[in-house]
Amino acid sequence: MDALLSALGETQDFVGCGIAIDKGETPVAVVGCSDTQKSQVIAALFDKADYRLVITYDEVRAREITQDLVMYDPEVIYYPAKDLIFFSADVHGRAITQERLAIIKRLRDGVPTTIVTTVDGGMDACLPFSYYERYDTTLNVGDTLDLKEFGELLTEMGYEHVAQVTSEGEFSVRGGIVDIYPEAEETPYRIELWDDEIDSIRSIDAESQRSIEQVSHVKITPATEIMISKEDALKGLHTIMQEGQERVRLLKKNGSAEAAGRLKNNLDSFKDSFDVYHGLVNLESYIRYFV
Repeated sequence: MDALLSALGETQDFVGCGIAIDKGETPVAVVGCSDTQKSQVIAALFDKADYRLVITYDEVRAREITQDLVMYDPEVIYYPAKDLIFFSADVHGRAITQERLAIIKRLRDGVPTTIVTTVDGGMDACLPFSYYERYDTTLNVGDTLDLKEFGELLTEMGYEHVAQVTSEGEFSVRGGIVDIYPEAEETPYRIELWDDEIDSIRSIDAESQRSIEQVSHVKITPATEIMISKEDALKGLHTIMQEGQERVRLLKKNGSAEAAGRLKNNLDSFKDSFDVYHGLVNLESYIRYFV
């Protein structure tokens, strides 16, 4: 594959594109390429960059580009947009979240990456990495752990409290034993306490629940893209409702009763969703009120 990229690098038009990009004379338009050639040009132009972002028009094309680019760069990964219809569904929505979190983790860890996404994916709101870092939690053998506070923290981080841990983003508590399946980890972990002190940490098999190996620590990262404390969530909700109600009043005053009615319905729907899901979903469009 290096030979293909080297041959492309000898053409005059390609060299001209590279020079223009290096000088910051952008945007640069490249026309007349087949779909496969486009991927080759992308790989050749930015082969020295640690981080590359490719945006295209839909998911089918994005996955095609991902497959093409893998031939030139093994660190290519597809970043899916949130499916507005199915995102709240357990299976489909969770799978999308895991794909997106895996990429966020790579970027946070400084792993060179080529990201391919769609226009919709590029428009999705994301929190700054500093918010994820606030919630990163490392537990060590010998640490003191308050189970009640720890459970509340995990819920805030997007983990689901279940009877038995089988998938990423789940945790369970049985007496002085906490099982947790950290996001982007290969196995769950079992944390055993002696009173309020961590006595042991072991990786376990998700199916048999048997121990695999003992470890000295485990790092737990968020299992959701949006982490907001209860206090910040309530403050954000108050501001949204206050501004929304004022806008409804102004619309009515200006004779736009129909628009006022639609806005009021949207506010009521958001408030209901907030109450049902405790402010953990459907916040993307309102993210500026919470950060």
